[in-house]
Amino acid sequence: MKAHRFAKVSTTCSGVALAAALAIAVLAQPAAAQTCPGDCDLGGDVTVDEIVTLVNLALNGGVAGCDAGDSNSDGNITVDEIITAVNNALTGCPDTEATCGNEVIEADEDCDNGGFCIGGASAGTACTAETDCAGNGICVGGTTGGAACADSTTCGGGECSRCRPFGGDGCAANCTNESSIAYNLVPGVSPDGSSLDSGTSGVVVNSILELALPLEGSIIAIVGEERNGQIPITIPSNGIDTPAIGVLGLACACVSGTAAKTCGGVVFEADGATLAEDCTANENACAGQAPCAFVHGPGNTASGSIGCASLGGTELDAILENGDLSITRTDSEVAVPGSSTLLTSIGIGLLLGPCTGSGGEYGADGQFCTDDDPPNENAAVGTGIVTTGEACGTALGDFPLGPFCRSGAPTSCGDVSQGTLSGTCLVTALPFADVPQLGDIVGAIELCSQ
Repeated sequence: MKAHRFAKVSTTCSGVALAAALAIAVLAQPAAAQTCPGDCDLGGDVTVDEIVTLVNLALNGGVAGCDAGDSNSDGNITVDEIITAVNNALTGCPDTEATCGNEVIEADEDCDNGGFCIGGASAGTACTAETDCAGNGICVGGTTGGAACADSTTCGGGECSRCRPFGGDGCAANCTNESSIAYNLVPGVSPDGSSLDSGTSGVVVNSILELALPLEGSIIAIVGEERNGQIPITIPSNGIDTPAIGVLGLACACVSGTAAKTCGGVVFEADGATLAEDCTANENACAGQAPCAFVHGPGNTASGSIGCASLGGTELDAILENGDLSITRTDSEVAVPGSSTLLTSIGIGLLLGPCTGSGGEYGADGQFCTDDDPPNENAAVGTGIVTTGEACGTALGDFPLGPFCRSGAPTSCGDVSQGTLSGTCLVTALPFADVPQLGDIVGAIELCSQ
């Protein structure tokens, strides 16, 4: 193919013609690279056909069919942009990777809604780059995921991020499209009122007495698509639907999701073990600290990821000693495909009395734990980690408790792509200090999907 084949192009567009001629005359073969200016089909390189498309768009106006050629997003293809595309065709695209969270759809991204600052003095504000956020960040991944950090050296194999994208808004935390999966709980089975059969769903309160609270209902999981070996997952705050639980005919408990906030939006302080101060109900609790910010992004009650090959930090050991709680996370001794962890915030409401009644906290429908209930005076919010690995909880006090352990079960990325989380079990075991009437307790939770 020779340059003179473009000789009939109008002289008013000679620059466009020259750019096209140069590309087609010397282009021997395309060089593989990331998406870049001129890569109309997002195939990873710039080809002769794409150069021709850019020339036609430059002559006729618009960018339809090649948004990637319009580097300055002004709605037109210019000579300079064609020359850039020619260079990329000849030498290969710049060796850059997409940055999820910068509000620019790049490379293999499906979407990009930007992110929120988390961890430092700018926590809670919208951002599109790390430089938009002041102060600390948050560890993403690794054995200290969810902890405040100054850099990645304290993140146990994870990365310290200040501007973090979240999911739940149609665009997942890895900038892929999201879909909903129903996580229908295996109903809890308690043969004796104090224990819970493995593989079923519920809460076991371990204290001076043991009490099992079987759960049933469903959870809506919002999942992205696999990218770099992981699938992000979030749960919206209205995505947990479990009926009220009668407690020995004396009380009624309600388990719900909540869009929790902490000082800085982190789950743990920089030591990776101490829980950050919750400010969901009182933003003034963060005076002198990082601002009160959402932990999982606006409207979410949980956020985490599924490791298609494996995932670090899935073994949990929570110890309460002298009123101080520390949580240690370690890697499984063997790779477990489909393992996952989620930072999860759960709201617990408690009503002294039966689950049905009139007026007050029952709302208009006479049922506790429904949407028409007024705020519950005994409600509490707890944020911790659920895992498909093993979780153990211990309380070391005047009356030592534990360790109490629960073992989860992984899923597979193949199942997720087919729209199911069947067989997955998420577990945690978390001590609480000085619970009224009970003292220290260890709450063991198991949530298994049908």
